[in-house]
Amino acid sequence: MAKYIINVTFCVEQSYVAAWKNWLNQYFLPSIDGSFHHAKNMRVMTHVEPGINNFSVQHEVDDFHSLTLWKQNYEEQMKAELFKRFGQHVLTFTTFLELL
Repeated sequence: MAKYIINVTFCVEQSYVAAWKNWLNQYFLPSIDGSFHHAKNMRVMTHVEPGINNFSVQHEVDDFHSLTLWKQNYEEQMKAELFKRFGQHVLTFTTFLELL
């Protein structure tokens, strides 16, 4: 069983949801496939701002080193790609979780 979860939250303007989902399935998920376990894509049901949809992608990792690998090899590249494609219409942040 994995000890850690990398949770990537995306805040997506309503008019960009379809394009973001395409990016998620064609770019992001394939780029992490094989590096992390059991990626799950979920809609966050709490609405903070009107017109904004929130999503969470969670993937399991076995050790703390994998969290460091995520920060070094994936996080900044993902943010740059998102900004290039969507500007300020899709925002993201990452949370590292430890299973207790």
